Amino acid sequence: MEKLAKKINLGYISDAGFYSTAFHSQVLSLLTGLKDRVENINLIVLEQSLFPFLRLKDPEIKRSWERIKEQFRTVEVIVQKPRILRWLMQIESRSLKRIINDNLDKVNVLHCHGEAGGYLGLLARKELRKDIPLISDLRGLVSQESLLCGRERNLITSFLFNLRAHEFKKIEEYVVKESDLIFCVSRKFKEYLKEIYKISPDKIAVVPGLVDSKTFFFNPEVRARKREELGIERRIVFVYSGSIVKWQLPEVTVEFFKKIKEIIPEAFLLFLTNDISGARKYFNGIDKEDYLLISVPNREVPAYLNAADASILLREENLVNHVASPIKFGEYLCCGLPVIITPGVGDTEEIIEKHRIGRLLDLKGLQINKDDLLQLLNNVERERIAKIGKELFSVESYESKIISYWTQVLT
Repeated sequence: MEKLAKKINLGYISDAGFYSTAFHSQVLSLLTGLKDRVENINLIVLEQSLFPFLRLKDPEIKRSWERIKEQFRTVEVIVQKPRILRWLMQIESRSLKRIINDNLDKVNVLHCHGEAGGYLGLLARKELRKDIPLISDLRGLVSQESLLCGRERNLITSFLFNLRAHEFKKIEEYVVKESDLIFCVSRKFKEYLKEIYKISPDKIAVVPGLVDSKTFFFNPEVRARKREELGIERRIVFVYSGSIVKWQLPEVTVEFFKKIKEIIPEAFLLFLTNDISGARKYFNGIDKEDYLLISVPNREVPAYLNAADASILLREENLVNHVASPIKFGEYLCCGLPVIITPGVGDTEEIIEKHRIGRLLDLKGLQINKDDLLQLLNNVERERIAKIGKELFSVESYESKIISYWTQVLT
């Protein structure tokens, strides 16, 4: 296996832009872990930030960018236009074609992160007329996410999101049918792809949303220090970490916490999000002593998760969540947190029930039994949960599998 692996010259196309959390927590941590097990890594970043290079004036960002450039044989950035129409992406595929062509002697496998990455990779490969094996790594259903984003918007914005959804449905079909191998994030996602596109299950590999376990892990000392710093040593702490998009139910999460307060008066909520102003309205009627609404850099999130006693991960019932593998689920588990979660979110329900590491919550009425909640909190085995999280969701656990898939498409 290692001899074959050493022959891999990887072209990795990242749909996650340099400034996104996903790039650093998933793409970069994976490639850093694997770079000594392959011949070369050529990294191509699809960036959608407006004027992305202006942000390199920030010394910390500039240092991070320079470190990335030192790690890999080639690092290139393609600044993209808004992803609404396929023909705009076809124009951008020419830039990708040029980069791949310039490094053709050092690329024998293409790994394309995200639907847009897969689509551009396939277009570039077609124009090159080279039979380079290509894996499309699908992290979710972009067309369905676009439809959700278009809800309750003004007429023009809703039209644009619906147009984007239509275009990405076509992209999804093209990527699934033309790629040599598909990665998807859950068994539910795999079943969806098999049913909709009638493709062989052998063409689909399940690789969930992965967590950097060197950053997200349970540490009793970190826990004690952060709880003391926050003044919550005597509180029962629940945590929510994520965005405030509606289908992730941030408002419902706060309402559920209010019900927890009725059962456990000493309950406290850590609410971590990048959109503090948008989330503030959810906290009307809650004493300021009972919650902390805060935005923190991704590198500081593990300390807050360590400080908590349980996590809350509620999701709306829809197709996006049905096939999902929420990164937060893996992060919670790797930090040893039991998870209170709604049923039907990817493969999480089966994991919760099999390993007894959380509770399922019915959104109707948001009812949770007092004795059941107390039992969950009183019987937490942080080390055991963290071990399960690492086995199921860490980058480290999947490195050899991913190497084997790269090798598979080469043979």
